[in-house]
Amino acid sequence: MEINGKMREGMAYLMNYKGVAPPTAQYYNGIKKGYEDNGMDTKYLHDAFVRSVEYQQAELCESEEFMENELQMSLE
Repeated sequence: MEINGKMREGMAYLMNYKGVAPPTAQYYNGIKKGYEDNGMDTKYLHDAFVRSVEYQQAELCESEEFMENELQMSLE
């Protein structure tokens, strides 16, 4: 990939998982250590973690709202 006009090698990890979920603490800390060991800014990692938590919370809220609506309809 090109970063600031220079070609850089990178690595990505894609998990076969439905949706977005935060990593475990052990996995996150391992990746964070790799960032730090390679002089990379951990802000991007932290921001991605925050987004994954927010996404998961939004999914839970939608699911709870759906369940409440289904229960309401079954009681009527």
